[in-house]
Amino acid sequence: MNERELTFEEIALRHGSDKFRVHSFQKIYDRILTPRRHEPLRLLEIGVGGEGYAVGGSSLFAWRDYLPNAQIVGIDIYSKVEVDGDRIRTVVCDQSDPIALNALNREHGPFDVIIDDGSHMGPHVAMSFHTLFPLLATRGTYVIEDIQTSYWPHYGGSSLAPACFDTAVRWIKIAVDVINRGEALDPTLFPASLGFDIAELHVFHNIASFVKGDGSSDWRSRVLTEEARAAWLGHDRALHGDLSDAYQELLADPGKLLRLLQVVSGAGGLDAFLALHARKSVALES
Repeated sequence: MNERELTFEEIALRHGSDKFRVHSFQKIYDRILTPRRHEPLRLLEIGVGGEGYAVGGSSLFAWRDYLPNAQIVGIDIYSKVEVDGDRIRTVVCDQSDPIALNALNREHGPFDVIIDDGSHMGPHVAMSFHTLFPLLATRGTYVIEDIQTSYWPHYGGSSLAPACFDTAVRWIKIAVDVINRGEALDPTLFPASLGFDIAELHVFHNIASFVKGDGSSDWRSRVLTEEARAAWLGHDRALHGDLSDAYQELLADPGKLLRLLQVVSGAGGLDAFLALHARKSVALES
């Protein structure tokens, strides 16, 4: 009689991983990884755990036991060599350094699964995602944990002005545009989609996963004819064309939106800013 395999929850509990004990991610990881559990995967986890020079490694041990044929790599800005062992390798690497991440991928990749449980700082998360997602193996999965930090200022985010900062949640929202870019009347207006073959996006409480496509996906619209696209794009330009360049600037750089809002706030609010602008326009015309 075959012995029942342990669930990720049981394994994570055994090793004291906070993915179960604190965050309750166990069912999500079972859902994401169970179909590939016995494949010879290469898994990268950003952040080994253990504050500073404390050893950590509980999640790496859990991945080793849950994925019996996988090679596990963990990176951290501190040496965690004590964790190295059977199918586990740790590397000192800064997740905000694209040169180091590319070197890591050349030596140990391409990875089938990447899990970002690192600093949770918005710019660090964005740099890792931008660097590593395009290098992910076909049909690979990229997971970002603790996306709630996108709303917290000490991680580079905000609850009061979330669109003004480069965070994980910002890129999750952009991924919706990337996946549906074929329906945009002018798909070239989605520069963030270049090099991002995102086939699937799954968002849960405090965690999200992106699945990389295999290059065969047809991103073209299934409902728009070229005649309709041209006509509707002309209509859109007539209504909103004067807004497009400014919108694209703000989309590409949330810091510009922050500066714009600071100007509006300094003028006494949006109504006061618009009134001031109107008075200046009248003065220039007279």
